[in-house]
Amino acid sequence: MGFQLDPSALQAAQRNLEILGNNIANANTVGFKGASFNDIIASALSPVGNNVRRVDSIQNFTQGNITATSNPLDMAINGNSLFRLESKTTNSNTTNTNTNSGEVVYSRNGQFSVDSEGYVVNMAGDRLTGYQKASDVDLVPIKIPTTNESTPTKNVDLKLTLDSRVDPIDVDFNSIDPKTYNHSTVTKVYNDNGDQYDLKTFYTKKDTSTWAVNSQLVDSLAIPSKIYPAENSISLNFSSGALVIDGDPNMTFNDPYGSTDFNSPNFNLNFAGTSQYSGSFAAESNRQDGFGKGDVVSYKVAPNGVITTEYSNGNSVKVAQVALIRFDNLNGLIATGGNKWKESASFSVGWDGSPVPFSGKWEKSPNMIDSTSSNADLKFGSIEGSATEDSNIDLTTEMMKLISAQRAFQSAAEVSKKKDEILQNIVNLSR
Repeated sequence: MGFQLDPSALQAAQRNLEILGNNIANANTVGFKGASFNDIIASALSPVGNNVRRVDSIQNFTQGNITATSNPLDMAINGNSLFRLESKTTNSNTTNTNTNSGEVVYSRNGQFSVDSEGYVVNMAGDRLTGYQKASDVDLVPIKIPTTNESTPTKNVDLKLTLDSRVDPIDVDFNSIDPKTYNHSTVTKVYNDNGDQYDLKTFYTKKDTSTWAVNSQLVDSLAIPSKIYPAENSISLNFSSGALVIDGDPNMTFNDPYGSTDFNSPNFNLNFAGTSQYSGSFAAESNRQDGFGKGDVVSYKVAPNGVITTEYSNGNSVKVAQVALIRFDNLNGLIATGGNKWKESASFSVGWDGSPVPFSGKWEKSPNMIDSTSSNADLKFGSIEGSATEDSNIDLTTEMMKLISAQRAFQSAAEVSKKKDEILQNIVNLSR
């Protein structure tokens, strides 16, 4: 009669301990998804042993709690989707990549930052992918411009209420003498180089219905400050009841210093809506459409994955949209370590054989149904910015499982020990 020591039960118990230990160790890992152990009892009369056949662990992709953070680029997925990342490891056999990309991996860990090249990356340096422009079709690594280029001023809009009660002034204008004008406004404007100037506009009442307008640029950053007078002057006329502008409102400025580095702004001075009343002077509107160069101040991630960047020049720019990927069977993914997964060669992904990203990109939120999918009743979920998803591990439950698993391991070890003793006794009988 054959007699064998079957290690399968001990191996299965050891694997169970490994899985539970990994779960407990990652209880505080962002986006971690716990695994559960499963085994199948084979026939006790198996001619080759293997009384316990081990089955691979099953990943638990249930939703973890969402916790707010202070990092504006942290993202938490509320739903069953995954972030799509391009790892730093190049894999020529991976089919779902861009021509310039590394291996495509997936993760629930939404701890992101911007690297030295401007790409949105996780702590391992893997690049988050999405749509860089609303017209994009392919997913690409998301890159955030660190600066916002300047735009020259083309229009200055001034909607004023001029005080009709003030006395006319019949002396030559002098910007440093407040007795030569009645009112003034200051507007920041920009030239083609992004240089900032203060546009000072002075309003002098000439008669009951006419106001002279004199303008100049002031470079307050220069030491001492420099003043550039306007080449043209205009007047505001209310004699017909409605406002009539006399002169050319397309403003250009002289350089009395003869410098070669002065690049005059060129813009239209608009006074639409300006009126003359018996009341205090007021600038109801004082706006211009230019801005200087700006650096990144902060970020904001919307529920539909659109990343908006705030710049120091006051501009807010939608720079990209994060893509979420859904799979018909998440347990078909292969864990690669580092809280990431990849597609298996024999596993069909997505609803139609490939991952399904957001439908509509900029216009639709990720919780919108993909009407082209055969599983149109399922949703991608949404993204919560300045937040991360906690591990879905219940530490108390895992510790209880660990106690049970230790008992199973001890029992399996004891059975193996007894089998060894019996075998030894059989050997001794033959002597």
